[in-house]
Amino acid sequence: STTPHPENEKIFGSFRDYWDQMSRGKLKITGKVVNPDDDEDGIPDWLEADHTRAYYADTCAASSDSLALEAIQKALDSGYVSNDSSDTNYYDKYAIVYARNVIWSGALKVHAQDFGGKYHFLAERSSTNLASGTNWGFTHIGIYAHEFGHTIGFYDEYIGEGEYGSTNLFNFCLMAFGIHNGPDRKAACPATLSPWYRIEYNWLPQSTTIDSNRIDFLVEYDYDNPKLYGIIPIDAPGNMHYLFEVKHREGFDLYIPEHPSTFQNQSGTLLLWQHDIESTFNNKPYYDRIRVKAADFVLDDSTQLNDFFPSDQYQTYQSLNDTTFPAASLGDFEEEHLLNKIRPAHFELKGIHKLQGNNTQIDEINLNHAIIKNLISGGWQTVSVGAILSDYTATSVFPTATDSVYYEYVPGQGYVVRTTLENGPGYWAKFGSAQSLAHAGLILDSLNIPVVKGWNLIGSISDKVPYLNVCTAPPGMIISMFYYDGGYQFLEEDDSLKPSVGYWLNSTSDGNVILLRNFNCPENEGINLSMMDKFTVTDSEGRVQKLYVANIDIDTTLANINIDLPPMLPEIDFDSRFEYSEFVKRVSADSGTIDLDILVHTNSYPVSLSWEINPDNGINYSFIGDSTSGKVSNMLTESGKTTFNRLNNNRIQLFAKVNKSDLNQLLPEEFVLEQNYPNPFNPNTVIKFGVPKVAQVNLSVFNILGEKVKELKNEIMKPGYYEVEFNASMLASGVYMYRIQAGDFVDAKKMVLLK
Repeated sequence: STTPHPENEKIFGSFRDYWDQMSRGKLKITGKVVNPDDDEDGIPDWLEADHTRAYYADTCAASSDSLALEAIQKALDSGYVSNDSSDTNYYDKYAIVYARNVIWSGALKVHAQDFGGKYHFLAERSSTNLASGTNWGFTHIGIYAHEFGHTIGFYDEYIGEGEYGSTNLFNFCLMAFGIHNGPDRKAACPATLSPWYRIEYNWLPQSTTIDSNRIDFLVEYDYDNPKLYGIIPIDAPGNMHYLFEVKHREGFDLYIPEHPSTFQNQSGTLLLWQHDIESTFNNKPYYDRIRVKAADFVLDDSTQLNDFFPSDQYQTYQSLNDTTFPAASLGDFEEEHLLNKIRPAHFELKGIHKLQGNNTQIDEINLNHAIIKNLISGGWQTVSVGAILSDYTATSVFPTATDSVYYEYVPGQGYVVRTTLENGPGYWAKFGSAQSLAHAGLILDSLNIPVVKGWNLIGSISDKVPYLNVCTAPPGMIISMFYYDGGYQFLEEDDSLKPSVGYWLNSTSDGNVILLRNFNCPENEGINLSMMDKFTVTDSEGRVQKLYVANIDIDTTLANINIDLPPMLPEIDFDSRFEYSEFVKRVSADSGTIDLDILVHTNSYPVSLSWEINPDNGINYSFIGDSTSGKVSNMLTESGKTTFNRLNNNRIQLFAKVNKSDLNQLLPEEFVLEQNYPNPFNPNTVIKFGVPKVAQVNLSVFNILGEKVKELKNEIMKPGYYEVEFNASMLASGVYMYRIQAGDFVDAKKMVLLK
């Protein structure tokens, strides 16, 4: 059969058909080819450009608009178009086409004039994915429709950033790679627009909001009048919500996401969108308009058939609140892929069935619903109940535990066996192997847990709570927090409390620990382990405990803080700690040589000790490497490892001594500000200063009038010697002052900039 296409390629509708379908008749498009046909051969006469193709492709590389603007001016000069809206040859928008194949460079790039601009610009002929193949032919409507979309205010939906950023909609939208849908990906059957644009322009009615649990819910299909269904998750930021719809291979959906023949391999037809996502880029807010939530939890061009629900891989489990999968995220693209930031959407589409005909049925839609999964290594674990359940029997909450004994730690009593669990406390439970612990229930969105001075074993809620957001009454009670998974894991500033994990909390006083969803509690401060010397004990089963040594002459913030490990569970398979239960051992120059015996509780030998030593701490170490011979070995390298086939009295004998001479070199006895070098300088110079104790330090540069021209430092600094490079390339020659202020200490010196 023949088609209007010059190369007789199949077409699926006109440019006007496409926009009539997308707008449901609300966008009326009329127009014509304005070039005359003087020789009456049925082919409009081309306007002739002033230069060659090579000129526009290369010489004009800096100005992609030049050829398009030249064409518009020639059309104006010839009277083909007018800028006067009262003239009959006035047009709202222009489509400008240059002859022959597309060239993707310079002024020959396919583009639109800004967002909401006057024209879109493209080539007469294109190929697969516009210009990546050799099968050239007359350009199909997808390229026109996409670029025209920009002129009426539509943005690209490829991966982007900044004000117009978004995640990739692949072949699911005209404004992403759906521009190329059709045979050989030559844009003959471009994808329909995503719901975001059609709703934003009032081309589709608002979605049907589901605000309560539903059973046997029917999702209806209608190509001409698409039906959208919406869910607003609890605590969703801003206007963020989910939309879902059924899509079949019809009309301009025929190639979504691939050739129609692949429909037989597509198990589902329900497409889920995350809509109106608040985000930030460079600390500025922007909106990721819409995102496909893939049913297989994989965002990849090669797996788009599995983006529909239900997917082949997850026929029986289609939850949108499982934090072990990126599909659970409430927030932006970053939050979806950084494990510490994933926030569950807390709703569930359970039992999704593609019906005979075109509709889809969902057996259950459960809102405000928590499914919690945690990956564990096996053995003893600290756990908790992170959701509201109907059955709190211990064996029901954790059915895969290998021991029917569940221990709760009661301050003043010690470990108490529990057969029924509750929200709030933490527990010890034992599991036979590495596995994923899961339980489901209603959302537990807050806990107010009474604690006493010293150690407490507490639970968590249905969402992650950043460590620095854990609130206490009175404020500032937390000394340290740990959980156990093959060894005690210390919570640092950038960690979070995870749902259904139990946490040891060491408190300075009696009071309450308050866990809330999406609430900041800024009085907390974490302890930074990164600069301390680290020792790692590992048994033959791969269970690991990290321990640390701090020089409190340098890190004076730890001088009055004991960071210990929680009370040992006698039945535990592995435990290691410094003698006296210390997690961080504190040493100083006044300590002399100090025993750092590490106690190791395990039956799995050999046991290894590895170390990572920071030479800036000025600590020398030695150990008895062979417990049978008593031979002392020095740790001469910054990192290393030794192995013990047996241990006397279950301990590794380790010794430490702060080198006073090194310490004197490392730490100044008083605040000092040195003369910059070089001086005079142009344009760089170095300023050195010394800090004898932890202090808020401000180092700034002033001109001769006393006006601050540059702030070089303004932060809390630990004891030590420092240097800062100052670049004065933006300043005029002259005399400048640099001044340091730290508490009551103030000093200033002159420097000369010569250019």
